[in-house]
Amino acid sequence: MRQKTWVYSPAKPKVPDIVKVELEAKATELINTVLKLEHIKPPPKNAKWNYIVDLYTKWQRNYFYFCAKYACPGPNAMAPFLK
Repeated sequence: MRQKTWVYSPAKPKVPDIVKVELEAKATELINTVLKLEHIKPPPKNAKWNYIVDLYTKWQRNYFYFCAKYACPGPNAMAPFLK
C-alpha cells in the first residue's frame, strides 16, 4: 500500500471581471462573424449522424470554453440535442 503524502497546492488567481467581459465580447464576435458561418450548415437530408446547430462560450471557474450544441436526428438517439 502506498504511503499518503501532503502536497502543496497553491490557489489559482481569479480572472479579473474586466478581462472576462473583454474576452467574452471578442469570443462572441469571433463566433458570430467567422465560426458560425464556417461550421453551422443546414440540416442534411436523411440525417443519420450528429451535426452542429449552435456554437457558444462559457466560463467554468477560471477557464473559458468554446462549446457546440449538436442535433441528434437518428432513431436511436437518447435526446434530440447534446451539449
